Amino acid sequence: MLWIAIVVLVVLGIWYFTRAPAEQPPAPVVEEPGVEMKDLVAINFVLAMTNSSVVDTNNESLAKEYGIGDYVKGPFRFIVGQSSKLKGFDEAIVGMKLGETRTKVIEPSEAVMQVVINRTRSVMRNQPFPRYSPMAIKKFEERFKRKPVINDVVVHPELPWPIKVINMTDRNVLVEALAEEGRSYQLPGFEWKSLVLVKSKNDMLVRHNPSEGQVITTEFGPAVVGLETGRMLLTYQAKQGDIIQHYTPIEGLMSIPYAFEVIESADTSFTIKRINHPAQEALVLTAELLEWEADVEKKS
Repeated sequence: MLWIAIVVLVVLGIWYFTRAPAEQPPAPVVEEPGVEMKDLVAINFVLAMTNSSVVDTNNESLAKEYGIGDYVKGPFRFIVGQSSKLKGFDEAIVGMKLGETRTKVIEPSEAVMQVVINRTRSVMRNQPFPRYSPMAIKKFEERFKRKPVINDVVVHPELPWPIKVINMTDRNVLVEALAEEGRSYQLPGFEWKSLVLVKSKNDMLVRHNPSEGQVITTEFGPAVVGLETGRMLLTYQAKQGDIIQHYTPIEGLMSIPYAFEVIESADTSFTIKRINHPAQEALVLTAELLEWEADVEKKS
């Protein structure tokens, strides 16, 4: 009987493994796709400093509260990678899914700018000025309320001397400054009169004549003028805690409206630090994905 039982068990085992359905592996989990570079998206967003001060948003009430005048009205639509926002903004959107709200920290993309400024600046008193300069016809017409005519002489309250139209092209006019030798003029941007010493073929030499001890306005705030024979010395009065607006202390760069704070003040120099510049700060982006169209560049 034992051998009969063994045979039955063997037969049943063979039947089970040949007839029973094989165990199926679990279905793979398909990751739902998210936003990628070159996708077209529309978002609501708030970009804020870590102290919660908002620096950019499309939320109208927040923009008005924080004095943001150039905010996006309505959903912000852009191709990811081409938002023109600061570095890290577009990357923070990558991976989002429709309807998702995400909060992410964007690390600083620029170093904190600090510059040491000499407290006294030396400026030559005698400086050349060009006699001839080009001017766009459109600008000429806006300023003088007339069309340029060769040999015409025109004046304007913002100009220190009359100018004469010498030549013209389709877009520009060439004008000559009709300054007189031996006469003093109030040059734009200066707080004193300057004397025209001599006129040459293309230039004229002027001499700056401020008063000794005169206090003037400069890009670093008030400065006291000291006079020497061939130069003038500007001594900046900046002190710790002063805020300096709209100055870019990097030669060769276009003027950018930065703000700086004087963080150190000494007898011979002072140190300024750029402030309120989002790219040098850690920022918190909160974004809600409203619309999403994948890879619009390929479709176009």
